[in-house]
Amino acid sequence: MKIHLIRGSEYQQEKYEAVVELLQHYGGVLHFVATEWVAEIGPKSTQEEWSENRLSIQRPKLKKSRARKAKQVEHLTWPDLFSFCTAYRNAHDIGHNTPVILLTNFYNAQNWFSGMDQKNNAFVHTADWATFIGGDQRFPIAYQIAAIVLRRTMFTNYNNLLDKAHQPPRGCINDFCEDKSLIHLKLRTADICMDCQQHFIDVKGDPAIFQQVTTILEGIRKQMLFKERFTMHLQPSRLQIKGRMLNLFLEDMDGQKLKLSPQQKAIYLLYLLQPNGLDSAEFIDQRPMVSSLYKLVTNKANLAEIENTIANLMNVLDDTLSITRSVIKRKVTQLVGKEMADHYIITGPNNERKRISLDRNLVSLDGVAIETLQKAGINVPTF
Repeated sequence: MKIHLIRGSEYQQEKYEAVVELLQHYGGVLHFVATEWVAEIGPKSTQEEWSENRLSIQRPKLKKSRARKAKQVEHLTWPDLFSFCTAYRNAHDIGHNTPVILLTNFYNAQNWFSGMDQKNNAFVHTADWATFIGGDQRFPIAYQIAAIVLRRTMFTNYNNLLDKAHQPPRGCINDFCEDKSLIHLKLRTADICMDCQQHFIDVKGDPAIFQQVTTILEGIRKQMLFKERFTMHLQPSRLQIKGRMLNLFLEDMDGQKLKLSPQQKAIYLLYLLQPNGLDSAEFIDQRPMVSSLYKLVTNKANLAEIENTIANLMNVLDDTLSITRSVIKRKVTQLVGKEMADHYIITGPNNERKRISLDRNLVSLDGVAIETLQKAGINVPTF
C-alpha cells in the first residue's frame, strides 16, 4: 500500500525528507512515497489571537480562553487542509483508496496533532513539538503518520475513534491527550493496548500493516530513548560501513542510514579511514584515495565528469570541499542530534588539521565492505 506524504511550502524540504527517510527505513507492505509537489497554504489561513491555554490543549470543540498571554496564530479548518490532499490527488491521478497525508506548520481550528477524514485524506501538524517533546522532531511527526495509517484501518471516522479513545491516557496509540504535553507518554511506550489490538482483530485489519506500524513505533521509541540517554552515558552509537556501496549505518539507533551523496560519502570515508585526521597538505596528497572512494560509490559512468568532481573536491582554494563538509555536518546533526553530532562531524580549526573524533573502536566494516576497499587498493585500518 502506498502512503503519499506531501508538505506545505512553510514546512522545510530537508525536514520533510528526514521524516520520509525515517519511515522508509522500516520495510513492509506500507510504502511511504515522497513528492516534489508542494501545497501553497498561506492564502487560505485565518489569523486569530490564541491564548497559551488554547495552544496547550486539543479537543473537539474549543472555547476562547481569557488567559492574558496570547499568540497570533494562523490556522485552517480541517476541510481546507484536506483540500490540499484532494488537489494533490487530482494533479497526480490518485484514487480515493490511497492515503494522502499533508505535513504542515499551520495550526488547525481544533488544534489537534493530526486529523483525517473519511476519504483517506489526513494532516499532521509539524510545528511546536519542542514545546511538548525535546530532541529530534522527526520522531513525533513520524509517529503521528504511523498512527494515522493504523487508525484508518480501525475506525471509519473520528467520532468512531473518539468513542474508542482512552481518557486518561494509558500509553496507547489511541490515547486522547487533551493536555498535549502528555503526548510523550505514547512515544515512550510505543504501545497498542490489548483493547485496541482486539478491536483491530474485530474489524479484520491486515496483520502485515499492524506489524509494520508497530515496528515503526518501536524503532522510534528505541532511537528516542538512545538519544535521551546519551546525555547520561555519553556513549555515541556504533557506526558500521556495509556492502559494496560502503553505506554508513548507526547500529545503536535502530540501524538508521546516514544518507550522503557520492562526493559527500567519499570525503566522509576518507576522514573516517584516517583516525588522526588530515591537514591541508596531507589532504591534497590523498587524491588517489579520494578518487578510488568516489569511483566506488558513484553511479556516474562518464570518466570526464568523475575526474571533474574529484578535481573540485581536491581544490582546497575552492568552496566545494568546505560546502561538502558543511552539508555532511548538517545531515549528521539532523540524524543524531546536536548533543551527539560532535563525535561524527568533520571538524577542526580553520587552516588546521580536520578529523572525525569518533572512537574508532565504535567503527566496523562488514566483510563485503572490506573486500570492496581491498580490491580498490585501499588499505583497511584495524579499528
